Amino acid sequence: MPPSPSQSLHRGPGDRRLGQPGPDLGPALVAGDFSALWAYVLGPIVGGVLAALLYHRFLAKGDKPA
Repeated sequence: MPPSPSQSLHRGPGDRRLGQPGPDLGPALVAGDFSALWAYVLGPIVGGVLAALLYHRFLAKGDKPA
């Protein structure tokens, strides 16, 4: 089945789907292939830390809680 138009906008030819981990991560875990597991573990951690730093730097107000 060809990709839908929305999938075509977010993926290029041959790109891996990191936005939806289930279709890739589930079969990889069952097969015992842990070569890309680091991306699923470190990606959210690095993204969360980066988001917190950016929020603190640019969006946090000067008022500190008591």
